[in-house]
Parts: sequence; structure tokens; C-alpha cells
Amino acid sequence: MNRTILEKVRCMFHSSGLPKLFWGEAMKIATYLINKCTSSAMNLKTPDFVWNGYNPDYSNLQNFSCAAYAHPDNETDFENQPLEDEVMALPNQDNYQLARDRERRTNIRPPARLAEVDLALALKAQPSFGIEPVSYEKAMKSKDHKFWLAAMQEKMNSLIKNST
Repeated sequence: MNRTILEKVRCMFHSSGLPKLFWGEAMKIATYLINKCTSSAMNLKTPDFVWNGYNPDYSNLQNFSCAAYAHPDNETDFENQPLEDEVMALPNQDNYQLARDRERRTNIRPPARLAEVDLALALKAQPSFGIEPVSYEKAMKSKDHKFWLAAMQEKMNSLIKNST
């Protein structure tokens, strides 16, 4: 499914000419469209019909990146602004921002990295961190055998409950 979504996104970007910063919105729209289309795996029914029990509404579909017009909403700024600004609309999304209103991220820093010395000291301070017994016998001989037994019982109950 991920490959199908990615192919739709690439096609949408190729035909629209939008910058790649809209890839998240394109992914949302691609999944929205997939849920509105018939699927051979569902006997030519749409996922919307299978999940909700009614046929999807196609009346609100628009071209990806079609022009939209933002009207000023503040009466005090009404005199200083044009009547409408042309922006790019990203259809079929609840509460989306117009491209004009979107904040640009300029201060992007790489993630902080731990010094190798700090990592070595942390591993030396806790040498048994993350070591789990490899067999049932070793788990029952460990000092935490009560916790291992409870965890195994919980896992078995979950498997039985889910019939797996």
C-alpha cells in the first residue's frame, strides 16, 4: 500500500508543479483518494463503503493544487488589503492552511549527538542493561523469575484471547 500511495504522490507532484514541501498534504490526499476508489480486493467496493456502509461523495473533489482565493477576515484590515489573494488550495482536508498562511521553518538544526565517551560510560555503569534470558530455564533461574513468569503468562493469555 505504501508503494501505491507514493506512486500517486509522485504523479500528483509531477502534474502540479508544487514544491516538495507539500509532500505531507499530498500523502493525505492520496490516501483520501484511495479510500474513495474501488478495490478489486474488496469485490469492487470502495473502502469508504466497506467501513461506513454508504457510497462516498465525489462532489467535493478538485484538482490537486488548484487556485483558491483567500478573502480578508478582519474588517480593520479590509481597506489595506486586496479583495482576494490567489493561493494554492489543497483540497479534501479538514482545517488545512492555505499556502500563503503557512509558516516557513528557517532554523532547522541537526539533532544533538552524544559524545562517544558519554555512551561508553553509560554502558559501563549499567552492564546488564537490556539483557534478557534466552531460554525458559534461564528466566526461571534469574532473580526476576516472578516478573518473567507473569510476563509469559500475560503473553499466553493474549495469544489465547486473540486465537493466534
